[in-house]
Amino acid sequence: MDDARCVLPLSEGADILIGYRISRHEGWKRELMSWGYNRLIRWLFGLRVRDVNFAFKVFRRSVLDAIHLKSEGSIIDAEILNEAMRAGFTIREVGMPYYPRQAGVSTLAGPRVVAGILAEMARYWWNGYRSPSAKALPYRQRG
Repeated sequence: MDDARCVLPLSEGADILIGYRISRHEGWKRELMSWGYNRLIRWLFGLRVRDVNFAFKVFRRSVLDAIHLKSEGSIIDAEILNEAMRAGFTIREVGMPYYPRQAGVSTLAGPRVVAGILAEMARYWWNGYRSPSAKALPYRQRG
């Protein structure tokens, strides 16, 4: 929590403050999957952030009021950031320490889960959310 308190002043002038891992320490398989996921999100949606799914995200209330989300699974982080960019909100990134999981095992690496993520990503892309530069729908515009 101290890490978050230290970076909050950096949110000045930005609508969204997101973190990215300074160092990963997750093993080659997890790092490769994360790298591939982030590149795919960048390619499909034009979302240029370093680490889409890093947990640290701080939003101004106006961002959450302006966007309407449809995803219910693992691409929700990408949808939030993509929709916010399409609506003209600004995103600032800050490097943060990463602390590996202390207990349990990630469930995001199994073939069935990966297939579900890719299917959800395809649906989001197919439904017209292809690029932050695409024309935002009126209900997503800033008021």
